[in-house]
Amino acid sequence: AAAAAAAAAAAAAPLLDLAVMSMPMYLLPLPLQGSVVMTVLTYLLGGGNSFSSGGPGKGMHSRLYTRVLNYHHWVHSCSSYSNTLNDTGLMGIQAGCEPGQAQKMLDVMCAELESLTRPPPVEQLERAKAMAISLIQNALEGKAARAEDIGRQFLTYGHRVNVREYEEMIRAVSGQDIAKFTMRLLDSRPSLATFGDGADAANYDKLLQRYSQVSMHNRAANAAGAQQQPLVHGVLERLKQGFTSRRFSSSSSSSREAGSGSSRESACMSSSSSSCSSSSVSSR
Repeated sequence: AAAAAAAAAAAAAPLLDLAVMSMPMYLLPLPLQGSVVMTVLTYLLGGGNSFSSGGPGKGMHSRLYTRVLNYHHWVHSCSSYSNTLNDTGLMGIQAGCEPGQAQKMLDVMCAELESLTRPPPVEQLERAKAMAISLIQNALEGKAARAEDIGRQFLTYGHRVNVREYEEMIRAVSGQDIAKFTMRLLDSRPSLATFGDGADAANYDKLLQRYSQVSMHNRAANAAGAQQQPLVHGVLERLKQGFTSRRFSSSSSSSREAGSGSSRESACMSSSSSSCSSSSVSSR
């Protein structure tokens, strides 16, 4: 009888209303290298809900989980998301919080993005890259998923990037790449969608004012001579440079190293520049 009364009381209790919001940012243009960095950044931020059954692969060591969900008791969910289109991209953070905390929740979301304008710790970055590679490999185990991936890549890029090459591109993403991409992301005009109890408290005008100041700061840093290598030259260009330096250094070493360097060179002459970059990393 007591259990039945408790169940009836729980059923009669009103559901907790939440303020839910989403803050996407639009990127134009977004080359292949940029989409790789965006994928790593999405897993680096991670996130989830306040309730989780645990277990590996749930993202409970991601930044949004450890810095937001485990820190603010009034946050019920907070996670990052991204979408890649033909030559553009969309990335943002969505969250749900208790009524009355909407503006504070928006400030926390902004602060988490702004914190990545500096290179993240190596341990966090390597964990995000390992998670991205693991989930991609798992998703492409089925024939249907692999066929869909081939079709999408031909429609988007005009050719297929094989799994090994894509994995090498993910492994080559550095903390500086994450910081540069985030600064570029914050230079764009943010959008804001809200609904739920108390969600109207999230002020869009304040959000625009905040990111106009961030954009001015980024432009000032660029003008002051900060190292801002264009992202379009990103990961693959650095891989090519690494292969070239390794090839020249091998010519002055032992004959065995010279032989391996010449074999790599001949292999690269018969393949594309992207596959050449991948082979140089695997040889390291």
